[in-house]
Amino acid sequence: MRKLLVLAFALIAGLAGYGVARYIYPPSVAAPAAHRVLELPDLVGVSHPPQHWQGKVIVLNFWATWCPPCREEIPEFIVLQERYRAQGVQFIGVAVDNADAVRRFSDSVGINYPVLLGQSEAMGAMKDYGNPAGSLPYTVVIDPSGKVVARKLGAYRYADLEAVLRPHLQPTGADRQL
Repeated sequence: MRKLLVLAFALIAGLAGYGVARYIYPPSVAAPAAHRVLELPDLVGVSHPPQHWQGKVIVLNFWATWCPPCREEIPEFIVLQERYRAQGVQFIGVAVDNADAVRRFSDSVGINYPVLLGQSEAMGAMKDYGNPAGSLPYTVVIDPSGKVVARKLGAYRYADLEAVLRPHLQPTGADRQL
């Protein structure tokens, strides 16, 4: 009984701490300074200028190979990237991890979107995007104008993320003819 009481107290304290953190560090409507994370090098060492991503709906996912919820959501991201690429959606993974581990994991699951590598830069960007604790996974959706339209701490589920993306999709050629 005592252990249960201690566990309940710890849970309440943790939730209270989270609430205070959200009050002290509220997520901003737009975080242009944080967009610098998009310039981190990818798995082959290439950095892309911010203009490379311009005009797209960006799903920016901070993750690590050692994070079980991160590993669970990535297959759904792969499917969503394939499904909505032609409608202007671009997933970008930001791995807060060892480059070799990221390459092995990426190859093993067939990640079909860019994966950028960053440690301290990624942690700073997560804070700028409204995640001061740097918890993973953390996903930010940025509309084509650069405005942050959604953010989620924890694993995104397919249907939930699809609902966020739907209002921002660009019509395909077939849609324009209707």
